[in-house]
Formats: sequence, C-alpha cells, structure tokens
Amino acid sequence: MRYIDPNLIDQCKPANWDVNSQRWAQRVQRAADKSAEIKSIGSKWSDFKPKFIREFGDKCWYSEVPRIGTDFDVDHFRPKGDVKISKQSYATRLVHGVSQKHPGYWWLAFEAKNYRYACIEANRPRANGGKHDYFPLMDEATRVWNCCNIAAHGMEDV
Repeated sequence: MRYIDPNLIDQCKPANWDVNSQRWAQRVQRAADKSAEIKSIGSKWSDFKPKFIREFGDKCWYSEVPRIGTDFDVDHFRPKGDVKISKQSYATRLVHGVSQKHPGYWWLAFEAKNYRYACIEANRPRANGGKHDYFPLMDEATRVWNCCNIAAHGMEDV
C-alpha cells in the first residue's frame, strides 16, 4: 500500500465539499436505514478522482498498479456498510450478552480522509481477493463503533 499524506487529501475536495458533506452526513445520521440514505444521496466521492490523479498520480493506492485501460474507484477505506474481518466473518461485539454486528462506518461516508483511489481489482469483491467490505484490525478491541470524527480513528490498530 502506498503512503499518502492524509492532509493532502483535503486539497482534493471539490468546491463546497465541506458544507455539502456535512449536510449529507446529517441526513444519514437521522435516517433509520443508513445504507439506503447513503445510496439515495449518491456517489459524490467520484468527484475526487481528477484531483486525486493530479495530486497523487494515476495509480492504485493499494497495489500501486497504474490505471491503464481500466476504471478506478474511490474506495471507503473504513467501509460505509458491512464490516468484514474475514471472508466468512463480520466485525461483531457482545452487548449485554447479545452479538451485535458493526453498523459500518456510515459516519465517514462523506469524509474525504476516508477515501482511497483504488483499482477495481483491489477494491471490488473477488473470489480470491478485493478489499470490498474487509476491514480487519490487528486488535479488534481498538475498533471504533460509534459516530465520531475521523481523528478518533487513529487509535484503530490497522
């Protein structure tokens, strides 16, 4: 995985991003079905692609493969929907003796510093790979479960 200075990601924000992303995040927070609300807002993160290419070069941040004759995605590093820790397992925790599935990092759906420019081979689900919803941690006890600023995610042991 390439090192990308997360502070430079802010320079790639489209016009009015901060105002719009805050409004979209509030809509998602109020929604009962967070995933459906994110889908209804649409993939606004695609607007980052041209500026990511200009700032960081036209290659995958995960595999370092150049984009030649294929499409790239803007990936949510911390997944906005399901959070898998392996092919068969989702991130879960016990709450009052009941297993609870991670709600996804929906609060980061419109957070620019959560985005990664990724080739479709590295990002989309595949039989033998692809990041998709995977976000395993070295220490599951450090996983963030509640809505918070992305700076609080720095303690997650990725």
